[in-house]
Amino acid sequence: MPIYLCRHGQTRWNQLGILQGHLDSELTELGQQQARILGQQAQALSLDFILCSDLDRAQQTAIIANQTLKLPIQISSQLRERDFGALQGLERGQSPQWWQHYDSRHQQDELAIPGAESASSVWQRAHGALCQLLNQHADRNVLLIGHGEWQRIVQNGLLSYPLHSAYHPIPDNGDIWCLDDLLVEPA
Repeated sequence: MPIYLCRHGQTRWNQLGILQGHLDSELTELGQQQARILGQQAQALSLDFILCSDLDRAQQTAIIANQTLKLPIQISSQLRERDFGALQGLERGQSPQWWQHYDSRHQQDELAIPGAESASSVWQRAHGALCQLLNQHADRNVLLIGHGEWQRIVQNGLLSYPLHSAYHPIPDNGDIWCLDDLLVEPA
């Protein structure tokens, strides 16, 4: 069962440098274009359905990509981005002490930001979603449309790196990664 991971298209807040977490902003024109390209590229993957985060930016990406794919779309809160608590919706110039903790997120599991979710908590729900997929749809090809930090934590977890590490970069908006490729170590 190939599972393909994709980050949602660019949003207005991505463009402005505002941290989204569980908050949303609309897709930019570029984000909509990335979603259309995703749909075109994904045609070659023989997909059976799309599973996307319940956050609007992921759902909008799925809907636009699906104009080409014509697949069933399922929604899951387990694919939600990491909750960055009080830092969500803020620009770099706001609450600098919390941005320092955000910038050091690759050094520890927990963040000293009120209401922020730990990397291990993200992994628990992500791992649950992946196990459920494997148990219920082992013979189907799936496209997961989610979020950058969520995907980085999944990549770390699958390869047994510290969940909070910066070993894997956050993918670009609209990038597709095959889960099988993540599990094969480079030669």
